[in-house]
Amino acid sequence: MMKLWQFLSVILILSISPLEISGQNNSGIVSGSVFNSGQEPLVGVSVFVKGTNIGTMTDADGRFSVKAEDGQSLEFRYIGYDTKVVTVNGKTMSVTMSENQVILDDVVVIGYGTQKKSDLTGSLSSVKGEDIVKTGDTNITQSLQGKAPGVYVTSNSGTPGAGATIRIRGYGSISTDLTPLYVVDGQPMEESSVNTINPIDIENIEVLKDASATAIYGSRGANGVILITTKKGKSGKTSITFDASFGWSNAINRVHMMNSDQLYGFLEEAYENDGMRMPRNITRLYHLDGEGLGPVDEYGEPTDINVYDTDWWNETTQTAFKHSYNLSVSGGTDKLTSHFSIGYLNQEGIVMTSDYERITLRVNNEYKFNKWITIGQTLGAAYVKSHDLNTPINEILLPDPFSPIYAKNADKQDPNYEFNKYMGSQYSYYSNPVAKLNRQKKEHLNRNIDGTAYLNINLGLKGLDFKTMLGFELPEYTYTEFNPFFDLRPNDTPYNMCTNVESKFLLENSVANTSSTELNYTFQNTLSYNNQFGKHSISAVAGFTWEAYTGRSFTAERLNTPSNSDAFQIVGAGTKEGTSTGSRYENYLISYLGRINYNYADRYLATVSVRADGSSKFAPGNRWGTFPSFFFGLAYRSGGVL
Repeated sequence: MMKLWQFLSVILILSISPLEISGQNNSGIVSGSVFNSGQEPLVGVSVFVKGTNIGTMTDADGRFSVKAEDGQSLEFRYIGYDTKVVTVNGKTMSVTMSENQVILDDVVVIGYGTQKKSDLTGSLSSVKGEDIVKTGDTNITQSLQGKAPGVYVTSNSGTPGAGATIRIRGYGSISTDLTPLYVVDGQPMEESSVNTINPIDIENIEVLKDASATAIYGSRGANGVILITTKKGKSGKTSITFDASFGWSNAINRVHMMNSDQLYGFLEEAYENDGMRMPRNITRLYHLDGEGLGPVDEYGEPTDINVYDTDWWNETTQTAFKHSYNLSVSGGTDKLTSHFSIGYLNQEGIVMTSDYERITLRVNNEYKFNKWITIGQTLGAAYVKSHDLNTPINEILLPDPFSPIYAKNADKQDPNYEFNKYMGSQYSYYSNPVAKLNRQKKEHLNRNIDGTAYLNINLGLKGLDFKTMLGFELPEYTYTEFNPFFDLRPNDTPYNMCTNVESKFLLENSVANTSSTELNYTFQNTLSYNNQFGKHSISAVAGFTWEAYTGRSFTAERLNTPSNSDAFQIVGAGTKEGTSTGSRYENYLISYLGRINYNYADRYLATVSVRADGSSKFAPGNRWGTFPSFFFGLAYRSGGVL
């Protein structure tokens, strides 16, 4: 079995983790080198002292040094190789790692075809579906974190269901979109739609990273390509799987703010250092009891200790529970195979009022008429509802602790009591965060349907196949925002500092609604040929694709609905005009593509690919672009010399 070595560059990333890198003290230091079976140095091998958090990585020459004592074991890990454990016996060692033959024999999905890992000329990382599920992440983009070299994944926010930003091999531009191209079962899809797919439906994910691998996708592959294959049925006994999971999360390493005593002491010291006396209104705010000033002496000064000591973080956060249920049925015969799954997920946010709910359905079928003709289809549907945070985290931490959550004198007979029952912050610029979280509504609804239908025909010549596929994606999105009228200005507390008065009342409510609908579809026709003649192996594909992207959206807002009740939280209930905008678009892409992979004697590999794209986004005369790629590689065969 052979392995293709391409050392174009080495990027070493040391993340912030409890990993102890060996120091400069030579006492107890073990040094050595790591090679493959052809005695070539391996770069970036992880070396750990087993049972500890001490570790390092091999350098560009395959060398390493780590703090370890005789009798301890060193564990060597490297992608594509079997893990090896060596017992320390002396200060130096030479380690030879063996290629994982199973991994090299794996067939992976590449653009418009498949190929053995050992024959790859482009840079590709493969992630199995079972590894995606093990992460426990809500969506696919988050689950790729740490799973593929050269793929940088950062969370967009901490809200439930929030996606992640993915960058493949760093940032290639400071001004253009850097999002990779997502292709699900051959159908290009938006990143937001990809995140509605249930991770349990994923068979595997391939990440194409360099020009040789992505050129078949033209200009859209410039930021990398993520190929997602969903599960299909397998012939044999029907398999029924049901899984349920339950978990919870809490915030750690919270920021502890001053309590009432600490804040009052801080202010008192600050005024004293400035040669001033603490203002009476601050002293009396310290003693508010929610209805005004507490007990006073004959001079009107407070006589009791402070009444309120509000910890706003505790009042706005919660233990967030998450539960999910998934049912899948898979099986089939030699002719018909099917896979069916349905899933439900509900996840609360650590900050109250934020949550994420998802319902998914997937049905994949394939039928073989005979040894020449195969038809199949994939179909997925998702419904996702989520609620945003209504206030930034810093505005949860910064309100003063002098203020209570609720105003004791709030009129319970007031029709707007649910929105007026809160106490406005008495000293801080920032308003009551519990009130902000509970009064404003921000709801997102995503509905997505995607699918493909395909026909594969063997043309009678060995390895010569024709495939035609029609795919579509139908995402719909709705966003609703409601801001109620309210008034938290205290009218019986003469010592209210009343900073940022405008945040304590809103006399006119508003309703806003955004809605968008898209229809994206593609029509692909490819002719592929795979065969071997003695030491010569050829894999080729040529094709034509036609893609359409259409959509429309609108945003409408109206003000001053009759009340804040749920019945009037619709745009049509507003009596005062707000803003309204709308848009519509149609884009088309026609492409011709081709690729030839050549392998001679498992030693010499070559790949030539080209794609010509014609896009309606550009003016006539400038709509076409051609994107070629050529790669030649020398492969090492285990046990031999090149």
